[in-house]
Amino acid sequence: MEESTFKFRTAESVNALIYFPDISGFTDFVNQTEITHSQLIVVDLLETIINTFSLPFSISEIEGDAILYYKYGNVPDVGKLVEESKNLFIKYHERLKHIIKNNHCSCGGCSNAYNLSLKFIVHYGIIHQIKVGNFNKLFGRDLIIAHRLLKNSLNKNEYILLTDDYINAVPSNYLSDKADEIIEGTEDLGNLGTLKFKAISLESLRK
Repeated sequence: MEESTFKFRTAESVNALIYFPDISGFTDFVNQTEITHSQLIVVDLLETIINTFSLPFSISEIEGDAILYYKYGNVPDVGKLVEESKNLFIKYHERLKHIIKNNHCSCGGCSNAYNLSLKFIVHYGIIHQIKVGNFNKLFGRDLIIAHRLLKNSLNKNEYILLTDDYINAVPSNYLSDKADEIIEGTEDLGNLGTLKFKAISLESLRK
């Protein structure tokens, strides 16, 4: 019997910025909508995000209703990333309005597509990269943290959440100049510890 071979591939550990644009209201929308309709609308919105986002980040995965971006090395400061996110939020909703205006389907989900919105998770930490076939797979504690933050204690659907790990990595006066817009909070992540963050609501921007 031929003995099988198994080779360990050493994972590379790198400091990186993790950036998650995530469609809010996605689960309810899919449950209410004809599957072909929801697919077409969500794909259109995800493509709008990808085509609009202009910073030199890489895409690791598209995870249903979210896109996992990452950036090694020098990362953009808070002001630049927040303004980019706000522009992305506006373009997303312009596209959503166009879809709704030109969609004549009367099914429950399509009629309520306006409930879809957008939030952003921004975290900085160590990620590990390993090659699986022709793909680069990211994993590690900080990636788990970013995923966990997609479901957090903020009672909002439209915001930019910036962890203190990111804010401290790229010191900036941007947030101090917008103190009246900032929501400060902590998130209990169980065995991953407690994480401090600052969030900026996007509700007024949508209005």
